Amino acid sequence: MNGNSAYVFSIKEVYFINKIEKDPRTCLKCGTYLFTLNISVLLILSALCSCQKYDLEHWPVTYPPEVEYQMNLFIDNAPQGLEVKPLTIKLTSNLYLQGTKVAGKSSHKDNTIYLDTTSAKWKQARTSLVMHELGHYVLRRQHLHDTTTILDTWQGYPISFMNWATGKPSDWNLKREDLLEFYMEELFNPKQADVSITTGG
Repeated sequence: MNGNSAYVFSIKEVYFINKIEKDPRTCLKCGTYLFTLNISVLLILSALCSCQKYDLEHWPVTYPPEVEYQMNLFIDNAPQGLEVKPLTIKLTSNLYLQGTKVAGKSSHKDNTIYLDTTSAKWKQARTSLVMHELGHYVLRRQHLHDTTTILDTWQGYPISFMNWATGKPSDWNLKREDLLEFYMEELFNPKQADVSITTGG
């Protein structure tokens, strides 16, 4: 475009002012600029939408039927006013994180939780696995390295779904209502959970 032509760009239209020359190269340059501008705006809007927070009643979440029980358990125990981001839960196999095979992985970048259906945790501790990943994604909780265990008649259980040092409780253990209630309380309120169960009280 030569110096005799001037133009102003907006998101939707391109307005030419002063003298407009019928030069195909001019239209091509302007069209390319406008296309690039529109793509940039769309990317920004997409990023803003992905960061938007919702309440549980309007949570844009999709998940396979294999984890419906776990998702209902999480929602039913979540405190009022909990803000959540859009989420998709996907089932996969041979899941790796930084070169290490893992049973689950949470990604805030693409708003997704990945679960490995070939893992032992998926088969034996699915509820613990899903709660662990929801703890990362929704509650922003980190791994808990506390080696404290919940004292039980038969064996010691990890103190949290987020525990990393002593593993996660199996779904068989969670059939005990007192244990499940404790773990759900600890997941949402780690500093307020009733730990009397740890002493058999």
